[in-house]
Amino acid sequence: MTTAIIIDIDNIGGLYDIQVLLKHINNNNNLSIYKYAVGNYVGDELNKFLISNGFDIELNSIKRKNRSDIKIMLYITRLLNDNNIKKIILFSSDQDFDLIIKEIFKANKIVEIYGYNKSTSDRIKNMGDIFVPIDKFIPTRKSKSVFSIVKNKTSLKKFSETIKKDKLISLSNQIFGNRREMLISVFKRELRSYDKKLIESYNYYEWRYFEKYITNKYPKDFNYKKGNNGLAVVLYKLK
Repeated sequence: MTTAIIIDIDNIGGLYDIQVLLKHINNNNNLSIYKYAVGNYVGDELNKFLISNGFDIELNSIKRKNRSDIKIMLYITRLLNDNNIKKIILFSSDQDFDLIIKEIFKANKIVEIYGYNKSTSDRIKNMGDIFVPIDKFIPTRKSKSVFSIVKNKTSLKKFSETIKKDKLISLSNQIFGNRREMLISVFKRELRSYDKKLIESYNYYEWRYFEKYITNKYPKDFNYKKGNNGLAVVLYKLK
């Protein structure tokens, strides 16, 4: 079946996720004719991987809210009248694509949505012909027994700094899995979906500049760098 694959890079964790998922898609689709990826930042390894797999990559020269979403919707709109395209696969957890998904159905095309189970809204999950949770393909590390602490009703504010760190590290192991790098925006969104109370324990500036806060606080565990275009921040897990 002739398929178009579209990746919202800002909403996908990174190279490891995409490698695993493309392998899954290639095993279940006969032909992928259009491949498009858009976002604020693409690391060197991811860039090489996408190009080697036939993707057209478009980076945002100016960072604006929903800029990538608009580009993806315009791209999909151009595909709607292409009778050769029978299926559109969208890699994203963003609920803003609900209107364009409806248009895809009107064009009598199949829609498959790939996204993180925790952070993808039920509305988007139920709109496509199939929702594939990315999480099921990403191996996770064993987490520490600190999760027993998470279940404790004691206020997070009373936890010691050691407990707070252990909890963050444990959750980051779950989120990163076997990956070593991830966009900070994706990491923060996933962290919020796991435990909102933990997020509330950080003040405004700690959360606003979270990559700086955790790398200064835990330099043996995290590092970060800005993308080549200066628009995105990549977080690195050192352990």
